[in-house]
Amino acid sequence: IMSAHLPSSPSSSCSSSSSSSSFNHNDDDGSKKSALPPSFIVRPATRADAPAIADIYTQVRKDNVLERYCHPDGYTQSVMKERISQFEKEIEDHPSNGGGGVHIYLVACDKETSDVMAFIEWQDYSKGLSDDDWIKLQRDTDTLEPPPLRELVGKLRQGWREIMGAKPHYRFESIYVLEQHRSSCVGTALFDEGIEAADKAHLPLYFEAWPEARPLYLSKFDCVDRLEVSVDLSKYSTELPSNHKNYLMTRGPQPQHKHPHHEDKDQTKSETTLQYVYIHYLM
Repeated sequence: IMSAHLPSSPSSSCSSSSSSSSFNHNDDDGSKKSALPPSFIVRPATRADAPAIADIYTQVRKDNVLERYCHPDGYTQSVMKERISQFEKEIEDHPSNGGGGVHIYLVACDKETSDVMAFIEWQDYSKGLSDDDWIKLQRDTDTLEPPPLRELVGKLRQGWREIMGAKPHYRFESIYVLEQHRSSCVGTALFDEGIEAADKAHLPLYFEAWPEARPLYLSKFDCVDRLEVSVDLSKYSTELPSNHKNYLMTRGPQPQHKHPHHEDKDQTKSETTLQYVYIHYLM
């Protein structure tokens, strides 16, 4: 759950690499969309991206009711430093960097300015989760503060274990896109890269979706409902919802998966829907 980390700092720069993907944004008549970058790249995040990732996270979540409850004093300097450090650790700890972690961060960058526009986090459980792994996750959950966050995360993880158990899988954690880029295909491209990776590995995907996200996941990404989780958070504060819902979903591997951003004719409408869904994901 992303509420357990992140912060703000100047945007870091991005550059193309051999493992990056480039995307060009044009209207159906071939002209460039106004107010959109002419192109962007999607690539794995590096340690240097941590401040920009943290800044995007903070900008998107600053008005979130649960985020405000968790940080009543706002984003202090110490909170920001801790979040950047957490991002750095998770990025560096992935096996591709020689670590033993599970976090996969991808960033989308403006190809002209090199600014980070958005990021997505997936988690790689291609080796499955053992009983000891689940026990460790439960211990981590038990230490979360404040209590409403602990209860919410606890129930979501309980459902996650019930559905996936020891099965190898990828888990979608979250995606964040800066407001000025929410109709530029960035979110779709990031999301699609994760789906492609899971398909190539022949692994199922696990999601925890808000009600707003559910129709999109069912129709566009061929996901399947597995469990509905409802939590009353209003007992902790009248500012929190009394019926916070998440739909736990899965998607089986599909080798012939097509990129949604390549096949949607009404791309602006589709992308706007995606960004609405992403911003509301996990509250």
